[in-house]
Amino acid sequence: MDLKQRKVDRAQILKTCCSRVKCFIETDGGFYPTPSKTDLSHHHCYTTALKNFGQKSLEKDRDVNVEIFKDGKKLSLQQVEKQYQDWIFQMHNLYDEESDCGEDEHVIIINPSNKKQLVISSDVIRVHRHIRRKGKSWRSGQKIKVLKGACSGVYKNNIYCVLEYILLEGFQGDAGGETRIICRQLGISDEKGCLIFEDEDGNPAIDIRESKSLPISIIDTGKCLSVETAEWISQLEKRQKKIPSSIDILSASHCEELEVEGSLPFDAVVTAGHASPDEVIAVVRPASYGSVAVSEKLDQKHIAVTDLDMVLEIKLNAEDKDLQKTSHVHSFRASPSSRKGFRGLYIFSVNPKLIFEKAGEYTFSFHIILQKESDCSSYVNSVRVKAQSQVKRWALVSDMQHAKLSVRVGSHFPPISISCYDVYENRTSFRHVPKLIAKVSTKQGVILFQSETLKSHLLSKCSVITAENILVKSSEVDLIRPGYEAQLTICSKDEPFDVSVPCKVLPGSIDHLNAKPKDFMKHLLPGNVVQELELEVFDAYGNHVKQGSDLSLGVDGFHFQQKTNIVQVDDHGRVDLSGLLKVSKGYGESVSLSVFSSKSNKLLFKVKSQIEKRMLRVATKIPEKCCAGSQLEDVVFEIVNSDGVVDETIDDNEKGDMSHSLVLKSDSTDMDDTVKYSFRHGCCTVRTIQLPEIEGSFSFRAAHSRFPKLNMTITVLVETAPEIVYESSQPQCTAEEISLQNNLSGFRIPKVEHDDNAMVLGPSPDSAKSIGNLVKSLYDERKELEDKFLQDGRRIGEHEQKLKTFHAQRLEYEKALSELQASLEANSNGDSSNSPKKERMLGEIESRAHTAASVVCKVLKDKKYHDFSKDILGVVALLGSVETNELARILTEFLGEEQMLGVVCKSYKAAHNLETCDVHGNVNCSTGLQALASALGTSLDGRYSVICLEDAIRRRM
Repeated sequence: MDLKQRKVDRAQILKTCCSRVKCFIETDGGFYPTPSKTDLSHHHCYTTALKNFGQKSLEKDRDVNVEIFKDGKKLSLQQVEKQYQDWIFQMHNLYDEESDCGEDEHVIIINPSNKKQLVISSDVIRVHRHIRRKGKSWRSGQKIKVLKGACSGVYKNNIYCVLEYILLEGFQGDAGGETRIICRQLGISDEKGCLIFEDEDGNPAIDIRESKSLPISIIDTGKCLSVETAEWISQLEKRQKKIPSSIDILSASHCEELEVEGSLPFDAVVTAGHASPDEVIAVVRPASYGSVAVSEKLDQKHIAVTDLDMVLEIKLNAEDKDLQKTSHVHSFRASPSSRKGFRGLYIFSVNPKLIFEKAGEYTFSFHIILQKESDCSSYVNSVRVKAQSQVKRWALVSDMQHAKLSVRVGSHFPPISISCYDVYENRTSFRHVPKLIAKVSTKQGVILFQSETLKSHLLSKCSVITAENILVKSSEVDLIRPGYEAQLTICSKDEPFDVSVPCKVLPGSIDHLNAKPKDFMKHLLPGNVVQELELEVFDAYGNHVKQGSDLSLGVDGFHFQQKTNIVQVDDHGRVDLSGLLKVSKGYGESVSLSVFSSKSNKLLFKVKSQIEKRMLRVATKIPEKCCAGSQLEDVVFEIVNSDGVVDETIDDNEKGDMSHSLVLKSDSTDMDDTVKYSFRHGCCTVRTIQLPEIEGSFSFRAAHSRFPKLNMTITVLVETAPEIVYESSQPQCTAEEISLQNNLSGFRIPKVEHDDNAMVLGPSPDSAKSIGNLVKSLYDERKELEDKFLQDGRRIGEHEQKLKTFHAQRLEYEKALSELQASLEANSNGDSSNSPKKERMLGEIESRAHTAASVVCKVLKDKKYHDFSKDILGVVALLGSVETNELARILTEFLGEEQMLGVVCKSYKAAHNLETCDVHGNVNCSTGLQALASALGTSLDGRYSVICLEDAIRRRM
């Protein structure tokens, strides 16, 4: 049975006891072993089967079948093995007895947790520091030597140890216990040796740590000897000399002995591209190495042999600032190996993983890992690598590789820094200052401009050249609209290298513009809209300016049909004003259009023109003299151009809008100027024009309703009408009619006679019959007018009385307001009962920064703002008060925060002064509360409510 492969806790007992068991074969059933019974045929198949009995690793013999029976019951091999082991432990517990040889008081440890390390199986052990064995005393701290082959684990060399403890299994008097000694090997410190201590419960415990557990049999067999002091010191010195002390790299001559070509060039500067040796060999030097002369040949005694691994780390401290300052290149790990009879060599295969490509300093760091015996110092050395002198390419320095260059036409590119690199991308030096040329081209290769007037100079030890004074001049920027993407290339006349960088070339600032069509100002008429107008905007070099550039329009005589007069350039460099300019002045007046740069306010374009002229004339001949009270009939007015031709386009054809109409007005009579007469195809006919009843010169003015300057004045001489002689055949009149006739005795009804050019008034004897009707109608009309006049007079009196009443009420309200303000000021100055509450509310309002209420409270407290705040009463929350807090809460919830923080003013003027706007509708921050907020170091955000008491008074009236 193979018991050597078992790894259970009691394996050591099995191994020990099995060697004491004798087993033999009985062939005749009797228990009397004789040579004839035990001497078997060596080559017989049965003999072979019996020898191989229990060997699991061997193949089964096919010729022999082995069966096992006990007490008539067949057993398997595993059952036999189990019964055999149980029998061994039974015999061991019954008959084996370890001598109780402890000479001191023992320490009992119950159920140790590290039985495997102690090589015990019992749950109870006794620990002694002094024993007596084979008549010899052994004590803790005694120095001993264990000879090679004494026990498991001691095979090749003698080991020197310090005896620490003796362990006995079981309680005193128990049979079958195992005895072991705990030893600390030479070179292991006391701190790492076995330790007896108390656990958390106060019970004794043992920790073997780096000590060893050896069987007591090494003393019984005489393979454990006591060591004298001199021998122990000698062994310490020998061991000290063999302890690894430092790491060293084999030189080139030592590498040749190992048939390795070359070594690392630590003492020289190499050029980029230099290949490292295939292998780098490091060794660990013992402590004795520093005290002897270094041999020219490789010597094993100068190489410490360990079982520890070594690590090689390679780092690069690059010269190129574009790279990381210190970067990790590679790491290698090697175990000790042998070559050509030399042991303890650490061979690192670094090629092809390591080629010195980057310029800088390569640092090689060697160190031992998992050091247990000593602190072996690391080895650090470096190799210096420089760039090649041969140039492969030019490139921008790293600071500019990701920069987005953007430049306007007419300005300079920023300085461009260029480096040259070798084949391994190391920055190298320029051999001379090259003659540089700058080109800007499109993506399709079309050159936009080229410059040879660059200034260049070398920097950073001639490894960087800077190009300056690249002025952009081009009139072809429209080729790269709208993205303006281009490429800047810098090259040399005498070097086959260049460098390119993407860039944006934008048009210059606005310089001038052209209008299309040029004659858009011709044939302007009032109310007309310029249907076609486009402005092309250019920079100083003739490129259309960038999209989004702002222009400001100044118009005179036009109405710009947008909210603001700021326009922007489109993606074609143009501004489309078609349909946006409407003529707002009248005939014959001057108009102009001005265009300014919004950024510089520079006048870019201005054009003036005149609206076409029109004249108003009367087509009907007006007589020089007319009778008083008569009428001008069918008077025709015409509007003609400068050539005297009637403008038939003037036609009142818009529904509800008297766009072209005539108005008559006279200063001498009550002519109704609200009556408008429409123009049809340039002509307007007035059916009747009433002349005054008083003689003298009568003038009236005819004018266009929308263009008052289009007018004319007509003057007529009014004379008294001739008297009328009545015949006797006239009917009799009443007394009232006679009285009216007496009053009109001087009146004569004229007879109207017509000729080709004038109307002639004369007496008509046939009209005497109708005189009575005419007089009666005139009398009725006069009485009706008198009654209407009396009614209007009464209404005027009533309105005057109401105005007096309202004026008196206004005086009363103003007086009440003055008293209220005086009481408020008195309360704020002298009422101590409300002062704390009002102060708290005032502080709460002022803490709400960026509100109008906060600014108003601060302004009212500062007397230097009295002129501005004299008509401002305050904030709603501070002006009103109620009897209880509950009412105050309900009122606050009803009004809301916005109304409670509302500003209260006396008049409209004070409310208007709080905030003003410019002509474009934007809030003017230099006036009102905005300016005061800035002066107080804050600002206003959002809207706020304003309550005007003048408005409240009017509503109450």
